[in-house]
Formats: sequence, C-alpha cells, structure tokens
Amino acid sequence: MPNKPNETKDRNNTTQSTIIRGDNFSDDNFHLNVFFESSQLYVESSDIINDCLQVFLKCSASSGVCPNCNSISYQVHSTYIRNLMDLPVFGKRVLLHFRARKFFCKCSSCNKKTFAEQPGAEICRYRRRTKRCEAAIGELGINMSSIGGSRILEFMKMPVSSSTALRTIYRLPLPDIDNVTKLGGDDWAFRKGVTYRSILVNMENGHVIDLLADRETGSFEDWLNNHNYISLISRDRSTNYSSAIANTNRDIIEVADRFHLIKNMVDCVTKVISDNYADYRISIRPEEILDIEDLSQNNDPKLDKEIDVNLKIDSRTNMFNEVKELQSKGLKVATIAKKITYFQADG
Repeated sequence: MPNKPNETKDRNNTTQSTIIRGDNFSDDNFHLNVFFESSQLYVESSDIINDCLQVFLKCSASSGVCPNCNSISYQVHSTYIRNLMDLPVFGKRVLLHFRARKFFCKCSSCNKKTFAEQPGAEICRYRRRTKRCEAAIGELGINMSSIGGSRILEFMKMPVSSSTALRTIYRLPLPDIDNVTKLGGDDWAFRKGVTYRSILVNMENGHVIDLLADRETGSFEDWLNNHNYISLISRDRSTNYSSAIANTNRDIIEVADRFHLIKNMVDCVTKVISDNYADYRISIRPEEILDIEDLSQNNDPKLDKEIDVNLKIDSRTNMFNEVKELQSKGLKVATIAKKITYFQADG
C-alpha cells in the first residue's frame, strides 16, 4: 500500500481548467493548427496585414477522393488558390488562402479526368466562406432583416452584402419537424392582394417549419397525411383547412387562433350594437330624444312611422355627424378618437 494514497486526488471541490501561461506559450504546444485539425487542413504560415489575419493553408491528406466515382488518386494535376472568409478573431478579419490540388482520376469508367480536392467538412465546394462562418451569417440573417444583418456583420468583421445574407439563409438546412405535435396554419401573401399561400408554424417555439404552394384543401391534406404525429392544429376561419383536417379521418383537435377569437368577438359585439344602435344612443344621450317622445304622444300613425325611420338611421351616418360636430368645436383628431367609440356595421 502506498504511503500517500490520496496524493493524486483533486482536493478542490470545483474543477479547475487548464490555463496556458505566457511563459509556456510557443509554437510547439499551441499553434493555429489546433483550429483546423478536424478539417484536414495544415497551416503553412500566417501574418497580419492591414488589420486582417491572413492564414495560408494546404490539405494534410496525401491523396484525393473523386466526387464522382469515389476512387482515390495520388497523382496531382495542378494547384490553385481559394480565398475563403472565416470567423473573426480578436476583432480582426480572418482570410484563408487554401492551396487546393487537382488530381487525375485513374478510374477508366469515370467521366471525370480531373477533380479538385475538398478536405474535411469545413470547406464546401464553390463557397467563399467556411461552413462555420456561413452558419453564423445565416443565424443572424434569420433573426434580422438582410439589410440590418449586413450592417451588423460588417461591424463583426464578416462583411457580406444583403443579397449574400439572403442566399446564405436559403442554403441553411430545414429544421427537423419529426417532433412537432402542435401545428399552426395560416395564409401568407406571396404577392399581396393577388397570390396567397399556406404557412405552417411549430406552436411550441414559433418557428416556421414549412410553406405550401397554395392554400387549397388538397395541399394541406397531403401534408397532414405525411405527418401522422400532429395532434393539435390552430387555424384561421378558412373552410379549406377545416375540410383538410376532416378528410384525414384522424382525431386532431382544432382550435381558433387568438387573432380570430378576438375578431369573432368584435364581429358579434358590432352586430349587436348595429342592430340596436337607436337604443344605444338613447342610453348615452337621452336629451336628444326628448322632442321625439313629445311628438310621439300625438298618436299620429304617419308621424310614428317617421319617428321609427329616424331612430333607424345608419350608425355610420350618426358617427359622421358626431365627428363633424366635434371638429367644429376645434378639437384635434386624437381627442375626437378618445371621445367616440367606432362601431362599423356589417356590409
């Protein structure tokens, strides 16, 4: 048994992270290569030029794989330089100069004679930015407008145009929707006033999960048939969505969204007040009908008919007269809006 059995134990309650001290810092134990090892890249040299970190890279593999036939080749045809933007470090832009090789494809059945190497998963074909850089641009573009995101990215030392930000968003993979059970469906304007389509939203996090080419019953029904895990749908008052849900013959709970619940309530209140507008005016302004009550005591049928017509004056005409009366007193629009409750009858 050792004399000091607890000698190797960590006596601190909290885990201590390894700190690289200044006197131990050297190319031998800390190098830029640690950031590119997973990408099969090797840093040849680096330099800071005009507030930009220039990194010169090459592939660490000794061979290339043909993207067409997956055959391995060791014979180099030529080299060329690819310039790619990476994430900034310490407030400085990072520009990668990748010396890519072209290889001869030795497979006789392959229709490609030469191919360019694509090392690792960080550098994609035909791209001018690394994958992690495009992920940062896409995430910012989703949460902001393309123009606003472009301005922020320029401040973050990743300058791209608004069009590039949009193209980056288009290339992002679609989110996984296998775990979505609560769905929200509504219309969205592809061309306002002309063309409308369907938008589908995950009700649990508010993320858009799909866009349909139209808002017809068949399209929404086909989408539901391919996603059997949906158990609740929040929809608008469109009969197309309701019919699609009914056609699936599944036990899906249908609820109206908050906007249409409030709109239904407003429509009901508006209809009740419009049908009984004369009684409403009598309750808030009884002095205006004193003369009418005096005339109604004459028991003249023709006069009673005229009184009934006057009491059924359209609510919009009464509202218009009230506004003009307040304007003549010199009141401002904001003050008039506070004094009058607007109710619009159904057409």
